[in-house]
Amino acid sequence: MAQKKKKNQRQGHPGRQATQHGTSALEASVQRSLDQITPHYLRWYEKTYNDDGLAMPYLMILGQIFVVTAEEYGAQSLTNFDPQAFAEIFDAIVFSQAEDETSADDESLNMVKDAVNSYVNFLNESDVWTGREEDLYRLGELVGQVLDGQEIDPDMPAQLSSLETQVVGDLNQMKVVQLGRELLRWIGPGRAIEAGGELAAAEAKEAISLFENSLEAQVSSGDDLLMRLYLALALAEAIEIEEHQVRPSAAAQDFLSEDPSVAFGSLFAFVHAFLEETLAESETDSVTDQQVSYLVRQTLEMAADQTPVPVDLPREEKIPEDYWQQMHAQLTELAQLGLVTKGTHYEVPLAVGALLSQFDSGLEGDELEEAEPDFQVPTSGPMLQLKLNLKGAKPPIWRRVQVPAELSLRALHQVIQGAFEWADYHLHEFQLSDVQAQGLPTVPDPFDEYSTSLDEEAITIGRLLRAEKDKISYMYDFGDGWALSIAVEKLLENPEDRTPRCTGGRRMAPVEDSGGLGGWEHIHEAMADPNHEDHQQYREWLLLEDGEEFDPAYFDIEHVNELIQGYLSR
Repeated sequence: MAQKKKKNQRQGHPGRQATQHGTSALEASVQRSLDQITPHYLRWYEKTYNDDGLAMPYLMILGQIFVVTAEEYGAQSLTNFDPQAFAEIFDAIVFSQAEDETSADDESLNMVKDAVNSYVNFLNESDVWTGREEDLYRLGELVGQVLDGQEIDPDMPAQLSSLETQVVGDLNQMKVVQLGRELLRWIGPGRAIEAGGELAAAEAKEAISLFENSLEAQVSSGDDLLMRLYLALALAEAIEIEEHQVRPSAAAQDFLSEDPSVAFGSLFAFVHAFLEETLAESETDSVTDQQVSYLVRQTLEMAADQTPVPVDLPREEKIPEDYWQQMHAQLTELAQLGLVTKGTHYEVPLAVGALLSQFDSGLEGDELEEAEPDFQVPTSGPMLQLKLNLKGAKPPIWRRVQVPAELSLRALHQVIQGAFEWADYHLHEFQLSDVQAQGLPTVPDPFDEYSTSLDEEAITIGRLLRAEKDKISYMYDFGDGWALSIAVEKLLENPEDRTPRCTGGRRMAPVEDSGGLGGWEHIHEAMADPNHEDHQQYREWLLLEDGEEFDPAYFDIEHVNELIQGYLSR
């Protein structure tokens, strides 16, 4: 093991330095970001260690580290930060505490190490990281070096998991990657370009000849395919476009490498850029092009969600025949490029599904409304009978609801609010497994500019819950922590009445802001004992009139359904 060298730039304990002044705007910003990540981390920590006793102290330590990192290197997101900067601050803290050589500081040092180690594990095992995958790998390597007492080596190669190695292997086999590499090798030491950066006419003609017979059926011209490959190489930083020529960049060898750990980031960047150029809607696209693109993207998103779309899916009457044919032609070209699998169904590789969730059309406001077609890929689904069970409640508190499979997650949230007679005062979150969340559309998180959350308007319940016993979870009010399990009990095929409704339930739901399960139990105790010191206070808080009794077993299904319809009509 390498010996730790003393470095002159380490002056004191950065964690202590951060507490020697009042709360700054920077600290407030870090705290806001910390608040957003807290519920995710607490759930992960309790699930991983079956205990959450150290979770909050660890988050406090991490908050201090991020404050110092921001002071030294600039503002950092807690889910997308410079691994080198973070590791340097972590290293400085470990070094300064190790120098103190006291039992108290030894205990504190272990706390810091455990806090950072747990957070790196959390980022790797959850889906909250919004930065580049290679940065997350680098973070693990650098933090590991600090934990092992080694000097930080920023050039140490990252190690990929077996799954990641397999994904890179799949990308290596894609025709689009092979064409990109062929084009990069053809560029060689350099090729002439026009003033706008595109290849000169003669050069473009020669380049097209490299792959003009590669695809059996192309929707686009050779010029268009060349342009997308060329731009993808540029966006992946595999080529450099200079004043009069284009040439391979210093990172070109990463893209050409057969070593998965070397090629990982470059391959993902290239495929991401190519997909974005292929599926994006430009300002010059006709309405037809935009609507066909919309159909293609929706088909891919459904396939990425492990809902394969039949190749022979019947066309809905409201979709013009030429749109339908162009959609299938484009999907055929994507299949030949290895970005889609076309058999009896359209299916999407795991890596491509992950990339699809990062796209947006580039249109905003009225433009998006005008561009979005008034039709969708045909879907059908049964009514789902769901059981909503309040986790940890004893005796059990639950509701049974029936909802159409095509209902959005946002609407399901409203059904839940009505079913439990809550007021939608607080934040909520649908909690999915990594497999369930794969490829789902997201939107920017309004509380953290560096994060995203599920696009609940765009995701239907049927995309997540398709068979009996399928489950997801739901959290409401991160303070009180009302956690529900949502499980499919039955699939009701094509019922005449598709109105979302509650069909059963048990016991009164906890009242808003009652303090979680512990607080709700305390209210029960106080209300059951007229001599309890809080009895009268809670009677007033629950708005009980004279002579009116508190009945925790009370459940009014008619009132619940009125609330559900009221929420859905808002």
